[in-house]
Amino acid sequence: DSFVYFMALSAFIGARCLPDAMAVFADMLRDYERNRLVADGFVRKPNRMLDLMKLALGQQEFGAALEIWNHWLQLRLPPIPKAAELALFACDQMGQPDMARAIIYGLLTPDASPSAGCVFCPQIVDESVLGLYMAAMIKHGQFDELLPALRLWAGVATKEEPLVPKRQLSESTVSKIVRLLRRSKHPEAPALIGQLLTLVDEHFPGATPI
Repeated sequence: DSFVYFMALSAFIGARCLPDAMAVFADMLRDYERNRLVADGFVRKPNRMLDLMKLALGQQEFGAALEIWNHWLQLRLPPIPKAAELALFACDQMGQPDMARAIIYGLLTPDASPSAGCVFCPQIVDESVLGLYMAAMIKHGQFDELLPALRLWAGVATKEEPLVPKRQLSESTVSKIVRLLRRSKHPEAPALIGQLLTLVDEHFPGATPI
């Protein structure tokens, strides 16, 4: 039941035994198909599942971390931005910008395919998640992804929907993205910075670096 799975996973996480922890996780997923109550312990205490993701990342088992993420929202776990951050970090370390893109667009697009963690859940993509995604895109040379991602995030963030509170983009995050673009030495970086700042000024007045 839920208590047994929670205690077993907690024990293996505490012992830093990832293979056994992932075996318990796999068993829970199989039982979840028949009885959704088996995940209740993690719904009440989602930090334990975060600990499992961190354990996988700490052992450089990035695929295992993404496997946990792929079931995060399907298991009815709370939409915690930190889970998305860890998933994006795993994609970055695996050199998989397309996988990171699928995660972000899945979370921000209502009609996204329910695969690779693509469950519409815009509230999980806060400023920190967006900044991490954009930094990863710059690192992997995916410069064309920056402006579309920011436009999508801005459009979702400013809608009058109860599940999506209106959010603000900070000058600090914008400054970090601009610095990363300048360091990239990409030939189109100056023009891209100008377009980025124009978009920021349009949707988030006050966030444009002085």
